[in-house]
Amino acid sequence: MTRLGAELMGWGSALLLTVIALAHLVNTDRAWLLFHDGDSVFPLLVHASLVSGEPQHWALSSVLFIPELGLYFVLATVFGSGPAAQLAFAVCSQLLIYGALRFTAGAVRRDPGAPAQPNRAIIAALAGFAVLVFLTLTESSINRGSFELTTLVMTTTYYAATTIALLFGVALCAWILGAAGQGTPRRSRLRNALAFTALGVLVAVSTLSNPLIAGWLCVPAILALGFGWLLRLPRSPRVPILLALTLTLGTVIGYAARGALGDLIAKSADTYIRPDGLSISLAAYGQAAAEYLSTPGGIIGALILMVCIGTGVFVIRRSVHEHRPVTLFVALVAVGSPLVVVGGGLLLGTDAPRYLTPIFFAPLLAVTALFADQRVWPAWLERTAELTVHRYSVAQRGASVVLIAAAMIVITVAVMPDRTRANQYEADIVCTANWLASHDEVAVGSFWDARPVNGRLAEPGKLLQVDYAFNRYIWLDNRATPTPEKASVVVQGPWGAVNLPELPAGTRAPEVIRCGQYTITDYGTPVIPIGPPHA
Repeated sequence: MTRLGAELMGWGSALLLTVIALAHLVNTDRAWLLFHDGDSVFPLLVHASLVSGEPQHWALSSVLFIPELGLYFVLATVFGSGPAAQLAFAVCSQLLIYGALRFTAGAVRRDPGAPAQPNRAIIAALAGFAVLVFLTLTESSINRGSFELTTLVMTTTYYAATTIALLFGVALCAWILGAAGQGTPRRSRLRNALAFTALGVLVAVSTLSNPLIAGWLCVPAILALGFGWLLRLPRSPRVPILLALTLTLGTVIGYAARGALGDLIAKSADTYIRPDGLSISLAAYGQAAAEYLSTPGGIIGALILMVCIGTGVFVIRRSVHEHRPVTLFVALVAVGSPLVVVGGGLLLGTDAPRYLTPIFFAPLLAVTALFADQRVWPAWLERTAELTVHRYSVAQRGASVVLIAAAMIVITVAVMPDRTRANQYEADIVCTANWLASHDEVAVGSFWDARPVNGRLAEPGKLLQVDYAFNRYIWLDNRATPTPEKASVVVQGPWGAVNLPELPAGTRAPEVIRCGQYTITDYGTPVIPIGPPHA
């Protein structure tokens, strides 16, 4: 089989695995997080605001979602803003993760003594990706604060770009280390310079968008490089030092650039970082871990992670013994990144499991590194593979792969019900949005209930977010949207009722319209006072 054919088969297999993962996701309560969660619809709101020509003055968290917004806007141009673009984003996110694992496997092949067959790197990347998909199949709850983190990365705002940057950053570092170990000729210096530049830009942009990349990638990578430097792996310390400087410089540039966008950040760092909050952090993460391990899926996921981390430890020991710096670096980050983020999260007093996302994704690198090694395969399997290559033609092998893929797709479609959970939620939200669009009134609703409906409204300001005291709540919202003194409609959804303030005497009985999980209460005239905006 040609190199191009093998690569296409690898990407096709990754796409098929992605379809299986998404088929599972849209048939569970977790579909809400993909399409309708208050954070996940953020790109939809920004897109609608830009299209309407509204001035831009958003109140954001410390995460600016720059890469996520860029990718979503491209997809919205092709598919239209809404569920189709969100689904396409999930597919792109998964395929980018496969691409990062494929890049990592290729870098491991540059290690001294690594197998020469390029197809082995494709199999290694698919092995790591298959573990990710299997972890995805263990997740099904609607809880955004759980340790079900592999599905969160399919959403548009739960750190997909930072997770992908972590994996690509490791791959770039590994590739550069491999080039150093091969005694790179002069004509390759340009490629190395481009690789260093790409790494610096990746870290700078990621830091600009989400400072968590420093703890997810930069600190574990620098520690891994330092460990290799102490063992003289590689023998010259020049490249590890340059890599550490590149990671540090990229982080500094990213933080400096954040100053220019500081007006977008509505809450200071102390909102998220509490160095004196160790007990709070332990309690929050302990409770989330206990809930995760109380489910069969959580137990299976935890066992898979333990095996992956154990694989990383095994690869570390063998890499040290055999003096293989690239494989050692990849395995060290695979094991070290989860330890760094857990330890750092506890010391900084964080309490959201999504800050610990690398505990599910970094260990995939260990699986990829292990399978990139030829000694994983039994001798009989090697002989069988060689016989298959010589005995069957390219057309015959290709036809076999097509038949297997077609059978898997048929099975996946067959198990999907006629009406998925995602469609059930979508129908209620579209019903609510259509009613608001057809009435010339201003509505209010709580953050979690209003945002998915706003994601389907083309006109900003028709439905305003309010807190439980009916003050305008501009968190992850455009501060430039005008705030009227009063509203005439209240929208209530599945995330809890809002307590109406005392209304003027003589207010007529409202009309109540029901859209499944959503209730629209229409008073006909503006009688609901809206308090001052705050984040």
